[in-house]
Amino acid sequence: MMKKRWKKLHLFDYVNYIFLMSLMIIVVSPFYCTVVKSFMSQNEYVRYGLSLWPRNPTLINYKDVFHSGIWKALYNTIVQ
Repeated sequence: MMKKRWKKLHLFDYVNYIFLMSLMIIVVSPFYCTVVKSFMSQNEYVRYGLSLWPRNPTLINYKDVFHSGIWKALYNTIVQ
């Protein structure tokens, strides 16, 4: 029967975890900010700037994108 061996964490492991978590935050935060901004109205973004969550979430930006001819652009991208 095998006994479980608990690996002892060394200083390098802690520094490595902190570095990787910092790198993850640096990589993920622009995507998160973009998604949050997409749910804000233009007036809300201008008035309050970037926040962790929009005060009044709205889908009006997505409506504008889908009514602006995105389907034709997508078709042109796929066909050509």
